[in-house]
Amino acid sequence: MPVEPAKQTSKAAHTSKATKGSKPVAVPKERPTGFPLNASSNFIFMAHPMRWDVFPVGNGEYEILPLLTKLEFQAGIAGVLPVKGKDLQDGDPSWALLAKQQSGWQAIPADTEVTAFGEKEVGYVHFVENDRGEYSHLSVWERPYMLGSSVFFDRDQDGYIQFLRHCKTNILPPMDQNVGKALQAKLKELASLAKNSATPRGKETAEEINARIEAIKKVSK
Repeated sequence: MPVEPAKQTSKAAHTSKATKGSKPVAVPKERPTGFPLNASSNFIFMAHPMRWDVFPVGNGEYEILPLLTKLEFQAGIAGVLPVKGKDLQDGDPSWALLAKQQSGWQAIPADTEVTAFGEKEVGYVHFVENDRGEYSHLSVWERPYMLGSSVFFDRDQDGYIQFLRHCKTNILPPMDQNVGKALQAKLKELASLAKNSATPRGKETAEEINARIEAIKKVSK
């Protein structure tokens, strides 16, 4: 079923929501302004049954979780259409979203309730206004701050991992065993290259990759 065109972001409310089959528009929350960041469009996260990776989840443990991609609402990119008569940052992602869905991608509802920096959030996108009055849309697990004239980011990896677990449980079907085999083969190749590397961290990197391989083996039994 075609998706209704996305509502444009503006300096006003940002209150539209997205669920499956409706407007793919996030619920951005405005943060402090004036950061020297490049402008970036609103976006929606998408998952695919064939795209997984092994993520560090703390205490030396690793877990197989979905490898997400962003569908950014930038007009002229990835099939996002410009909006006639509108001079706004976001285009209409309806056609692009439909094309992705026909290729097996699944949109993660942008009004999903998540946890970021220990706080509950409705929606995984927020925005900051940059020093040129434009908008930079970020995930709620990254927050910019200034140090001198440079921008740095606080990142909540634990909150993002929780979100990936939600996607694994509620959005995607169980990972196909052949995906696990292919991922394991790729990691074995990388481990071999790291082990034979002359760099100081080669051996350590190989050990980290082998730990990821063991995580795959556990779910493949």
